[in-house]
Amino acid sequence: MIEKGVAVQHVVFDTRRWPNELRVAGLEEQPYCYDCGTPYGLEDDHNTPSALDGPTTLANLRRRCRNDHKAKTRREAPRTIKAGRLKAKNRRAGAAGKADTT
Repeated sequence: MIEKGVAVQHVVFDTRRWPNELRVAGLEEQPYCYDCGTPYGLEDDHNTPSALDGPTTLANLRRRCRNDHKAKTRREAPRTIKAGRLKAKNRRAGAAGKADTT
């Protein structure tokens, strides 16, 4: 899909939310749930979670029904929570280091 002269397959968005360009392309390429195949109640999902530095790209987009999306999120929760805590700890350490140098 071409959006404003750019193929969205090659664009990385600096956001956790799915921009409209990717949502439209995702619906065209994945009109059914990635896991069970239903065409109903589809949600956008990062295949590699954003908490684990998964990019917001068409290649990382998976359309999942609400039930499969919730199930995948529950399976990933231990890893994503741990990653989030580590990132927060590193931000605090970095902020403390900057405060010491000024």
